[in-house]
Amino acid sequence: MANTTNDLLEKNAGSASKIKVKLLQLEKNEAAGYVLIEGNSEALKFLANLILAQAEAMCGLQIHPNGPGSMHFTTDSDLGLYLHTIPCDPAI
Repeated sequence: MANTTNDLLEKNAGSASKIKVKLLQLEKNEAAGYVLIEGNSEALKFLANLILAQAEAMCGLQIHPNGPGSMHFTTDSDLGLYLHTIPCDPAI
């Protein structure tokens, strides 16, 4: 059976590997900025698996460095993640 988003979040809760999510400062002559998503190999694999699990889920998942899911972020992260699967049926 495939891991659900909750399975992955629980399994990774005690890991020392964390993801960093920050908005990078806009450089001159750039029309749009960048979001930094950074981590070691284990942290990025966790995020990749979380995205794959969310692709099979309904609607959305939110984790944030200052809210639910904070244990998965570095202390200097200033953005959370909202993963949203469409179409979304909130009744399910």
